[in-house]
Amino acid sequence: MNIKENYRIQLFTLLACLVLPFYAFACKDAVVLVHGNTATPASWDNTYNYLLSNGYSSSDIYRPDWEIPIPAGKNRAQNTSSVF
Repeated sequence: MNIKENYRIQLFTLLACLVLPFYAFACKDAVVLVHGNTATPASWDNTYNYLLSNGYSSSDIYRPDWEIPIPAGKNRAQNTSSVF
């Protein structure tokens, strides 16, 4: 191995060591998928699967749901079956 080739290998290694950590630790935003009053988190299944196929993990995607269903036309304050 000549000196030029050795220099190229060392330069490439240095650049790789500088660039790869930034790529590996790149920040990925979490995604919150909020459904309407009469829908469920399942209404986001297509979007959820799309995000998974594009590099998001299931822990990066949130699909919150109400624990107690609220009848259409009422809000949480009017729902007397809820215990808070």
